[in-house]
Amino acid sequence: MPEQARFSTRLIAWQKREGRHDLPWQQTRDPYRIWLSEIMLQQTQVATVIPYYQRFLASFPDLAALAAAPIEAVIEHWAGVTTPGAQSAPLCAATCYGQRWKMAEKIWIN
Repeated sequence: MPEQARFSTRLIAWQKREGRHDLPWQQTRDPYRIWLSEIMLQQTQVATVIPYYQRFLASFPDLAALAAAPIEAVIEHWAGVTTPGAQSAPLCAATCYGQRWKMAEKIWIN
């Protein structure tokens, strides 16, 4: 077995034995929820992120809900979890998604 494969095997075994297994974002395969946790976790500790993550998802359960929300509401929910510069990530995603949705509506619905 190549060295890289042995390392990967050992690392995965260690995580299964020693790692956390009860974090909210580990209980989903939803890319939006995983992406959201990754952004939040870049700036602060896990214990701090969990309540923000849960509140954020309660208000914006998917990218469509995030895109439809007023920017002020998104900023209000995001405040305190990351640095001000990192607040732009969900806003950019919501804006891009929202604009694509509006374009799709024009093409398919009208």
